[in-house]
Amino acid sequence: MLLNDTPAGRAQALWKTGYAAYRRQEMDAAKRLFLESMAADRNYAPPYNSLGNIESKAGRIEDAIGWYQKAKALSPGYAAVYFNLALADYKLEKLDEARASLREAVRLRPGYEGADALSKAIDTRAMSKAEPK
Repeated sequence: MLLNDTPAGRAQALWKTGYAAYRRQEMDAAKRLFLESMAADRNYAPPYNSLGNIESKAGRIEDAIGWYQKAKALSPGYAAVYFNLALADYKLEKLDEARASLREAVRLRPGYEGADALSKAIDTRAMSKAEPK
């Protein structure tokens, strides 16, 4: 039996193909493939996270957070979800939530790429909000 013959294998293959489309900025194709991946295996977290990324890129941050939360519920140890939640909360200026999610991303994956830069951005924004006007 081939890996793609199982629901989990089909979901993973569809997600990988969708991710390649996402990297090429082919968002409609990526979204379709991520949805097909979810249909193949509702318990596979990466397409939920990836749909969140599509929503975030489109400026629909609240919708992105909904997808990230679904991915987190399916896979609580998925570091990328926490990083993406941190970034989304940062964009919404929910800085305490952003810090908490970022801490969890780094706990799950020490040295998470981009974490230092996001941490500095959160701190800078928090300091500018705290300054008297």
